[in-house]
Amino acid sequence: SVEALLRWNSKDGIILPNEFIPILEETNLIIELGYHIFEQAIDQIKIWQKMGFTVEIAINLSPIQLDDANFLKNFFALINRSNVDKNLIEIEITESTLIRHLDKLTKLNEYGLKIFIDDFGTGYSSLSYLKEVPISGIKIDKAFIKEMFEKKNFEILKTIINLSKALNLKVIAEGVETKAQLNALKSLNCDEVQGFLIAKPALAKDIEHLFRGPFLIGK
Repeated sequence: SVEALLRWNSKDGIILPNEFIPILEETNLIIELGYHIFEQAIDQIKIWQKMGFTVEIAINLSPIQLDDANFLKNFFALINRSNVDKNLIEIEITESTLIRHLDKLTKLNEYGLKIFIDDFGTGYSSLSYLKEVPISGIKIDKAFIKEMFEKKNFEILKTIINLSKALNLKVIAEGVETKAQLNALKSLNCDEVQGFLIAKPALAKDIEHLFRGPFLIGK
């Protein structure tokens, strides 16, 4: 699977999301841009399918998009028009968004979309709420991975993974940059990893060779 990342390619170079997403959210421009991102992701899924590749795409969903009263209606209409396989779309939301928009996220889940909690561990929620929410998995924040070999962090990481597995949730670790981290996560039965060790952000056309394999970690 891959994640759709938003970048602003300005005349002064690449501008990262943390610099412009807050402005888009404050002005509600993220709502229309969000639909465009979903359309682009769906188109890419279909392009890859024609090439013989079945690839899941994870797309971040802003709480501002969910604030829009027409979001669910418009979003479902977009997917229905596209005839895309809903199993290939993953929605990523933050812990705070999950709590704030539980009803709408439940409807997304009932519609057949997989929902993942992004940057898990950076919010203020209790682990116990995981059994109550309509999600398919979690993505552990890179801050835990960066310091995972510190005793307390390792124990927290192990607890998060064990609890998630007990609840039949997929566990993805973000920010994996070394083989030592990868091997340790394997030993903890983490399902998937994401990070520079696997691949750096790139254009869709530049990662298609990874789907053909064989794929060597760190190469």
